[in-house]
This record gives sequence, C-alpha cells and structure tokens, in this order.
Amino acid sequence: MTVLTGLSATGRSGTSGRFSVHTRRMPKIPSFFFVMTLKLPGVRLPVPIAIPLFVLEDLLESAAIAINTFGFLHPSLRRKIQCSAMQYKGFSGWNGELDIKAVLDVMSELIRGLRSCGRFTLLEVSEGSQGVSVTVRLV
Repeated sequence: MTVLTGLSATGRSGTSGRFSVHTRRMPKIPSFFFVMTLKLPGVRLPVPIAIPLFVLEDLLESAAIAINTFGFLHPSLRRKIQCSAMQYKGFSGWNGELDIKAVLDVMSELIRGLRSCGRFTLLEVSEGSQGVSVTVRLV
C-alpha cells in the first residue's frame, strides 16, 4: 500500500513550481494466528484449528532460555539433553552437532519471519469428488 504525501505546486519541497510526490510504504500487518481449516465430507461447517503464533514464538524462546539455564546450573543435565538429542540425530538427517538451544532459536526466528510476512494463504488443497479440503493460512 502506497500513501501519497507532500504534493506541492508552490515549490516548498525544494523544486520550483514542480509537483513532488513522496511515497511512504505502510508496514505490513503481522500475522497473529496459524489457522488450519478442515472441510470434511458429511460435516456441514468447516473445522478451524487456530494456533496463536506469538504464544508459540514466546514458548520456543522460553524453552531455549530454560534449557540454557538448566544446562549451566547442572552440567550433568546438559549431557543428558545432548545424549537425548543424539538419539534423534539419525532420524533428522543432520550430520553436524545437534544443539537443542540452537534448534529452538532457529524455530523461533522462523516463526518471527513468517509473522513479519503479513497475512497470506500458505496452503490450499481440495479434493472435489470427495468433498474434502484443507486450507492453511496465516492471519
């Protein structure tokens, strides 16, 4: 959205007698919810599932801080967390060292980036013959 500001025919903007147009971009409205809508056959109304993104982002940041704090206070707990993370290393396909705090930080940044993109439809799938549809939106 572009807003026109500063139209001047008197030359107040530094040019004598010319019109000057200054444009200012309005910031996008951030997304607040992850909404998945399921339309099932035989069900009259679609079933919405809403997840607040700001709560999820804060939860991931808090979990990263808690893991870092407990790992600092109890080194044996940090080793247990690292051993537990090693069990999932082969499952995820990650070959490097797996740090839970770094994973939580990256996921938090991913959600922050998705929120800053504004409102959009991420996925829309429908099967017309079955009457099933799934829509994933960020609103």
